[in-house]
Amino acid sequence: MKTLYIKAVLLSFLSALLLILCQPPFFNLPFVGFFALVPLLTALRIFTEVKLFILTLVFGLVFGVVTYSWYVDIFGLFLGIALMVAVSLWHAKLIGYGFKLENRMSFGGKIFAVPLVYASLEFLQRQIPFINEWWFVPYAKSQWGFTESLGLLSITGISGVTFMMLLSNSAISDIIVNAIKQQKQQRVSFLALFLVCSSLVFGYFQVKNFQEKSVKVAAISDMANVISGENGEGYFVEDENITKEILQKNIKLSKDVIGQKPQFILWSENEFTSADDDKILNHVKAFSKESNSYMVLDTYLKQKEKLYDSALSVSPDGSVDIFKKTHLFSGELDAGFSPSDEKPKALDTMFGKIGVGVCFDFHFDDVVRGLVKSGAKILFFPTDDDMRRNRFFPYFHQSDAVFRAIEYNVPMVSANTNGASIIVNSNGKIEKMSEINKASAIVGTVNLKSKTTLYERFGEWFGYLLVFVLGVVALKRR
Repeated sequence: MKTLYIKAVLLSFLSALLLILCQPPFFNLPFVGFFALVPLLTALRIFTEVKLFILTLVFGLVFGVVTYSWYVDIFGLFLGIALMVAVSLWHAKLIGYGFKLENRMSFGGKIFAVPLVYASLEFLQRQIPFINEWWFVPYAKSQWGFTESLGLLSITGISGVTFMMLLSNSAISDIIVNAIKQQKQQRVSFLALFLVCSSLVFGYFQVKNFQEKSVKVAAISDMANVISGENGEGYFVEDENITKEILQKNIKLSKDVIGQKPQFILWSENEFTSADDDKILNHVKAFSKESNSYMVLDTYLKQKEKLYDSALSVSPDGSVDIFKKTHLFSGELDAGFSPSDEKPKALDTMFGKIGVGVCFDFHFDDVVRGLVKSGAKILFFPTDDDMRRNRFFPYFHQSDAVFRAIEYNVPMVSANTNGASIIVNSNGKIEKMSEINKASAIVGTVNLKSKTTLYERFGEWFGYLLVFVLGVVALKRR
């Protein structure tokens, strides 16, 4: 019995390790995600004497503690650890609830139970107010560098990708278990794998479907928090000397790339000056005219007794447009910042309409959807993911740009304060990404938005369909 427990726990540990390996900041082995859970699911299906809670808890704790290690740098030691444990239990329960449903289903449909529960609960977490702002890592996040597997995003959103990946794991495990038990193989498992492969083929052709109209963009990582001495969200610069130093740093980095003639240059989220500081803005306008590039930069705005984190777009002709940040971190709210109460709106440029948001805004769907609906052909996001120079968190956030790009067929550009700035094409391909914790400038060419996706038209239809099916199945199996 002891040997049996050890084997089962080791398989659970192996699944956690495999899933960690394909996450953005680690080894980035995306295809592993299609079979990472096979050891755990196989253990659950073979070693029925071992309690479900033990195996899923081992998986959840190992995966959660490593993957969410950056919680400590954001929330502090004690709260960070508590949240890591809580989110570990969440990942354990996603598998646990799925397997419980599997045990209540008929033989042919069993392999769909875990994918159905996992994808449905992930979807609900993203829809419930307040809870949707908690930073959970969805299963499909492992695919950020493998755009061929993300083609379904343009149809189903992230729920469809999660469902397909869990279906792959469940089907492979079922085939292995039947082979070990010398039972007849179920045709449905092979059909499921065929469905998964078909989605990959679809994704392959999505990636290859390029359009000709393009623009060249630059993204600047300025390490502004090193200059200001800040380590988190919620600050804004009021020291004139620091403001000048950050300005000079960004102009210097921008000058390094103007020889490549980018039409747009994006600076990171650093709140280094007031949106009303004409002295600083005149420097930016002068550089915009000199480089013949549109500049997008981050500032703070005091308006009607409220404080806003605001991005500015400065055109070569000197005109300035302001975009207020919608989604705020708790530190920003504590510091007195207010969320935008304005609808996202695209801006006309000589290269077509652009959309601008700030940082946390592209983690959510509403700002991106609003900008695209108003006609934006490319999106820009000044970003600050510098949490005490943590090397992991920026990748989790920046990889959101890949998902939004495919969902809406729109190129995404995010300039992050401490590196990992990213330029993503409209098909989800990462054109350029900068080094972490290093001041740098990157330049890439992207294709402007050229079509309307099914996801853009109907939103989270697939997620709601999954929840409906889960409800029907659960009621029938009571």
